[in-house]
Amino acid sequence: MWALPGGFVDLGESARMAMRREFMEEAQNAPDVDQAHEDAVKALLAPDREKIVYAGYVDDPRNTDQAWMETTAGNFHFDDDAQAQTLKLQAGDDAVDVAWKDVSPKLDLYANHIDIIAAVAKLHGVPWTE
Repeated sequence: MWALPGGFVDLGESARMAMRREFMEEAQNAPDVDQAHEDAVKALLAPDREKIVYAGYVDDPRNTDQAWMETTAGNFHFDDDAQAQTLKLQAGDDAVDVAWKDVSPKLDLYANHIDIIAAVAKLHGVPWTE
């Protein structure tokens, strides 16, 4: 099932640092990157490009009455598709595959990741209806 890149925050790491690390581990496992690719990744993950779109409880299948998942979801936004296409996506870590996806309310994503996408759409003024 498709999911947004993510994972757990390591000891001593901020949620923002974890977002960047998890993206690199899960979507940037490319050993032969050139300078343009490295520059594109740095531009995408620059702190001034980041907006937190959600923080708190998430509806996750691992939740129980005694333990539950909470998340901080951020949006790192490119202004046009050409910038995004400079990134060479390569699955790594625990990701089976990685790809740019066209999103809509009908996209089937893990847990409540579609709600995070809806928050990003709202942030950017994109209509989001089923």
